[in-house]
Amino acid sequence: MTSPVTEAYRALRATLTLPSGSSPRRIAVTAAEAGAPTPETVAELCRSLALAGGRVVALDCDLRDPALHVAFGLNNETGLTDLLRDGSPPPLRPVSTGAGELHLLAAGPVGDDASELIASDRFARLLDDLLEKADYLVMSAPAVAVSTDALLVAGRADAVLLVIQAGRSGREAGQRAVSLLKQVNAPLVGAVLAH
Repeated sequence: MTSPVTEAYRALRATLTLPSGSSPRRIAVTAAEAGAPTPETVAELCRSLALAGGRVVALDCDLRDPALHVAFGLNNETGLTDLLRDGSPPPLRPVSTGAGELHLLAAGPVGDDASELIASDRFARLLDDLLEKADYLVMSAPAVAVSTDALLVAGRADAVLLVIQAGRSGREAGQRAVSLLKQVNAPLVGAVLAH
């Protein structure tokens, strides 16, 4: 028997990948407020896409408080920041799913240059390079209320999902996040209600 959580992520996957012209390949996931389970949402979405046969790269774009590696049970010794600072090859690490291909590019060591790294041309080129190796690039971004980095990541996506934490995220925070995402013309396609 399939769990309700697994079925919910299958439904989310179907919504994102149903033929409606073209499926989004760069998917950004952010939250209205800090503390939402954005990394866990990204990890489950990535697993669902990989189990359906997709080649998926999970990319931790929260360069201030990275946690996507924890959701996959891996470390954060090297990652995106190394690549963006000195051009090191992307340390993609395989994640076991049972089917499909799933790789993680962790955030790497944090610093004071998060916004500059995310806004860089090197970051934009990296996204293009990763899409040559994958069907989907799912980016975990910080919460919109916490950092403008979220808006920079969302602006480079084909689709943006907003995580709203049940019982914690207030209506005003959700509305403010939507308003900020609209200001940068982020392609907001929906929200995920997380527990």
